[in-house]
Amino acid sequence: MKSQQQQAQQQQKKQPSFKGLMKFLREASSIKSPDAHVREQAIKQSTEDLRNAGATDAWANDFSEFMKNVEEAMVGWLRHSTLHKRIATGLLAINFLLLPFILTQQVLDIPLKMALIAIAASIPLLAFYNFTIYTFEEQKVENAGCGLVVIEIVFEVATAFGVGATLWHVFPVSTIVFLSSSLIGVLIWVVNMMRGAITAAHWRRQVSQQTDTQQMPPSSPPSEDKK
Repeated sequence: MKSQQQQAQQQQKKQPSFKGLMKFLREASSIKSPDAHVREQAIKQSTEDLRNAGATDAWANDFSEFMKNVEEAMVGWLRHSTLHKRIATGLLAINFLLLPFILTQQVLDIPLKMALIAIAASIPLLAFYNFTIYTFEEQKVENAGCGLVVIEIVFEVATAFGVGATLWHVFPVSTIVFLSSSLIGVLIWVVNMMRGAITAAHWRRQVSQQTDTQQMPPSSPPSEDKK
């Protein structure tokens, strides 16, 4: 009778549903919360949901370990820092190199006009972005918020558009090659960045756990009553 109940429970676990999938995704997405307690509960609940969906204990444990690594990577994620400032400075230099080339053309066709508009939008945003990052560094601010993220996306897209439009003016096929290679480069960069961040977070967490274990005071043996 007991074995039949266990088999029925296992069969019930292995019947996924759309509602269960949405619940699992909702619980797993809570790992982005700034509250450490919410992130911990999200890992536990999403792992339990995965186990209830029919996953083996090994799969559930691997998933829980992966989610903990992701949490550690998100906590230690690189914020707006000197690296971002250097990237922005490089993009600013690209815009200043394109600007005299466009302005010295005798006739501005549509691609050059579009490139000039993109550069006109990029240069002020890049300048104020670098100035803001410098101010945050002076004030010891680590998290700059979503405002700078939006500005960063805008001037990156505008710079890429300006380069592509200028290449289109010179030789249209070069723009297609530029966009294709840029897409491949972005995909490779995102995959390696995420993999590197999660791997580094895993080792940081392992070292932290080992350090905590070594720092735990040894348990004293129970005292024996002297007769």
